[in-house]
Amino acid sequence: ARMRAEAVETTSAMGGGSLPGTPIPSWGVAVCVEGLSADALLGRLRGAATPIIARIEEERVLLDMRTLLDGEDRAVEIALLEIAQ
Repeated sequence: ARMRAEAVETTSAMGGGSLPGTPIPSWGVAVCVEGLSADALLGRLRGAATPIIARIEEERVLLDMRTLLDGEDRAVEIALLEIAQ
């Protein structure tokens, strides 16, 4: 299936502590796979060999780059390529 990905500005929210829910500027990758709804794509990412946690914004799956540790981008790439086949 055909996949589209676009770098987008987004915001994340801080967790607990003294500023819970405070927005933090971030960058993300918005992803669509032809033939899959955003809900279906999100479900497949969460069910991947290495579960990928993302969210839906504007009918697209959004991967927040701020939440990835070094090297985790490869697991995201593998999951997306497997889903798009």
